Amino acid sequence: MKKEKKPLTKTQKIVLSTLVLGAVAAIGIHASLSGHNSSLPPPPPLPSPLHAPAKASPMVAAPSAAPRSAFTPTIHALPPARKSAIKAASENPDAAVNFIQSASQGTSWGVYSTAVLNHPHWFAVLYRTKVALRNLYSVAWVNPSAHLVVLGSVLGANGTPWTFPNAFLRNALRHGVHLPAVDQTQANNQNAAVHTAWETQGIHVGKKGPLVTVFFDPNSASAAHLYDTLSTYVRAGKMQIQWVPIGILRKSSLYRAEYLLSAPESQIVLKEDLAHFHFHADKGGSPKLYHAPTTMMEKIDGNANILANTGHIGPLSIFLCDQGHPQAFYHHIPSRQWPALVANLSDACG
Repeated sequence: MKKEKKPLTKTQKIVLSTLVLGAVAAIGIHASLSGHNSSLPPPPPLPSPLHAPAKASPMVAAPSAAPRSAFTPTIHALPPARKSAIKAASENPDAAVNFIQSASQGTSWGVYSTAVLNHPHWFAVLYRTKVALRNLYSVAWVNPSAHLVVLGSVLGANGTPWTFPNAFLRNALRHGVHLPAVDQTQANNQNAAVHTAWETQGIHVGKKGPLVTVFFDPNSASAAHLYDTLSTYVRAGKMQIQWVPIGILRKSSLYRAEYLLSAPESQIVLKEDLAHFHFHADKGGSPKLYHAPTTMMEKIDGNANILANTGHIGPLSIFLCDQGHPQAFYHHIPSRQWPALVANLSDACG
């Protein structure tokens, strides 16, 4: 027998109606929210793995920030390997051979070179020049890393001339270049070269006192300083000076040197060049430059050769007689040292 269902009471009907209405309202609200979500902006992307903390990527450790003082700028510095490569190239015998050609502006050619014993970075170089369709050979001391070329003999700190290696001597003889072994004769020749430089004629300044000879480049600031220092001694009659111009610093140096020697009033022009030196432009004060005749060019070149025979060539060289013995100074002498030198100057060199 089928059991009859009891009719719902009034209270049950009210509860059931409330539940049904609540469910319908919930469905409507969800549908409304779903319709509006399509117009909302997308969510922001996840942080890039590059910005993730170190813990999020255990296989790649995040770099630690170095303090500012730990950074060393290297934009203007060559890497160590490059520096060593440049140094090795400049200390190669071939560099000494090539340097002769570049220093002479293509008028001389290096034949071969040999490292000089006991003198690091220096090479003895046999080189060739062509004069009147004839090949002439000579030797030079070359330091490529310091960009130096020295002609003639070179004296060490103890007064002993540098020696050429035996192999260099033999090869030089094959080209007709005789390089005697170092002995007292060569030392005497060196002394004679300094004496010859001291006697070289130039622009004579002063009327009394022992002679001092100065080889100078008209564009040398050191020569200008020396002129100012020695003028006091010249005016006091304590020395006379032969100013011998040479041209080695730049092309205008040759023109200035030629103008100084050929000017009618050379002493006035000398003062104009050195006493009124343009230190800001690093050039002589004389405003006039011109191409002198060939004979004057030969005179300037001859002065440079006389200086080279002493074992050195540079923008300033000083020759004097110290207690009767010729002395050479290849650099600027500070003014404080001149009183002692002047006190020992001699009128004649032995």
